[in-house]
Amino acid sequence: MKNKILGILCLGVILIMCSAFVLAEGKIMPPFMMAVDDRAPASDVMLVTDVLSALRDAGYDTRTVGITKLFSEVNALFLGDKVTLAVYKNEAVIIVGATSPASHVVFAVEISTILKYKGVSSRTILDTEVESPDLIDLFVTEPEIVCTDSDGGKNYYKQGIVEITLPGLHGTSEDFCKNSMLYEFTCPSDPNIGQADFDAYDCPYGCQNGACLKAPEIACTDSDGGLDYYEKGVVYGRWAYNDMPSAKEGEKDYCAVGDKDNEVSSCSGTNCYLVEFHCTSTTHFGNTPYTCPYGCQNGACLKAPTEVEEVPENVCANKGYKCTSAIRGCGHYKQMDYSCGTDYVICCEEIPYCGDGVCFTHDTPGYGETPENCPQDCGVPSGKPDLIIKNLKYNKVSAKLATIDFDIVNIGNDNVDDWFAIAVYIDGRLHTHTIYNEQKIGTRYGYDEDAVIPIRPGERYHKHLSNYYWLGTGKHEITVVADRFEGEEDNPLFEDIVDDMIYESNEGNNKATIIIGVSEVEEVIEIEPIEEIPIPTCYDGIWNDGESGVDCGGPCKPCVATIETCNVGCLSDGACLPFGTRIVSEHGEPMFCDLNQRFSLQKVDNQACQNSYECLSNSCHNGRCISIEKEIMETRGILEKILEWLKGFFS
Repeated sequence: MKNKILGILCLGVILIMCSAFVLAEGKIMPPFMMAVDDRAPASDVMLVTDVLSALRDAGYDTRTVGITKLFSEVNALFLGDKVTLAVYKNEAVIIVGATSPASHVVFAVEISTILKYKGVSSRTILDTEVESPDLIDLFVTEPEIVCTDSDGGKNYYKQGIVEITLPGLHGTSEDFCKNSMLYEFTCPSDPNIGQADFDAYDCPYGCQNGACLKAPEIACTDSDGGLDYYEKGVVYGRWAYNDMPSAKEGEKDYCAVGDKDNEVSSCSGTNCYLVEFHCTSTTHFGNTPYTCPYGCQNGACLKAPTEVEEVPENVCANKGYKCTSAIRGCGHYKQMDYSCGTDYVICCEEIPYCGDGVCFTHDTPGYGETPENCPQDCGVPSGKPDLIIKNLKYNKVSAKLATIDFDIVNIGNDNVDDWFAIAVYIDGRLHTHTIYNEQKIGTRYGYDEDAVIPIRPGERYHKHLSNYYWLGTGKHEITVVADRFEGEEDNPLFEDIVDDMIYESNEGNNKATIIIGVSEVEEVIEIEPIEEIPIPTCYDGIWNDGESGVDCGGPCKPCVATIETCNVGCLSDGACLPFGTRIVSEHGEPMFCDLNQRFSLQKVDNQACQNSYECLSNSCHNGRCISIEKEIMETRGILEKILEWLKGFFS
């Protein structure tokens, strides 16, 4: 028994002595290799040397470290049995085998700490995450972009080819013609775009084989015979300073102030010039600035003034008042005691006008204001309504549905805040009628009888009727009538319904009639048309009340026409969107404008790509769509797993 105890004690002493020997020799380092790029800068080589020195200072026996290698000497797919440090342009990647012992992970953490102390960014990955045998693929590098333009840039008279070279991508864009339009490609102002810029130029003398045609050789001509400063001339030929042809309409003499570029219609004084075009040879021309002694007007110098008859001064206008005929008179404005410079004309403080709030009456027909020509000042004409029908239209929506649309316009000078009726006649027979008490405000359960909106002067109230208006083939006459009345007893429709609002109403212009054929309106008749009244909703900046755009279409001014063709991108909703534009389809799908002038679905990660705009992640690298954010999150997840493992290992 004593011998066994003695043996165990001896064995313990031997182990302690061996441990002391190992500690004296240094920490045991796992299999470790460092690698730099074949074209690495000196800073990368110095960095791996500093890491090796720091490991030695930390107590590791660096004599077992393999020689630092170049990327070309390493197959990155076979690094699972060691810890590898790859350095490229002051960035570092630490690779640990997926099945390595814990000591390898601890060692990788120490290397990361050393790099952080030296201000070098690093990331740690497992060998199973390495997808390429070349270590350089672990580093994201800025693509080198090379662009050349064979015609030297923007040259309209020589066809050129723009070549753009990116890593894994080579594209060309060749100047081409479309009718007289030249599409001139040049290197992009922003090289990161990777796509050539272009300029659409209308060639004055036509376009052929990707270049503008030069003007034919013609003799220089000058319509005013040369240097004639007192007659406006036109010159045709070629510019003497750059051999470029003149404009199609020629180069015309013009007036300028200060310098030749400041063209004006007329001028006078020491800074007033005439730019006189003239031939300098049989084929070329130039221009000469000339100071006109008496001023310049419409491309010619003014001649010396001759003595003219003195015109009496219009003192009235100079004082800010207005002149009118003595017969018309000043009306309700004050007559001023100033001369207008001619006979039978008087000076008025102001001349009566429609809209000044006073009905100007006059004994002579045609001079005064009446309810017919100025309802704003003189009130609604007697026997005429203040409601009229405008923009009457019949629309076939489908084989069984048709609608009637029209505007009710208040042309009076007071609100329509009582009862009025609308009747629809088809082929002379009453079809439908509706009674209104202003515009009711709709609620969830119908109308609020106490909440109404009056139709104010100048406003329109749009009606859209869709009940039983589908008509068969042949011609039909549709008439819509508006009639304002005081209460139910004055409503022509309450008396037996059969009362004819078209003929029994004494109001002349309160109706509109259209005659329709099979599918379209053939004739529109409006009785006693009146002057168009501005519609408030056409100026409110809102898309409403039958408009087909914001304040345009329907009852308002026409909307601007959209384009129908697109040669340098994709056509979308009347707009030409450039190549590479990204949109979301009506079904919520992300798409981009491709080089075939079609919208294509954006690509997911790892799909083949040429441009970043093709990718959903907006990042195309080495011909594949990648998600940088996803890679960062995965790297972060690996580090978090390592830290959790270390916490469990040391706890």
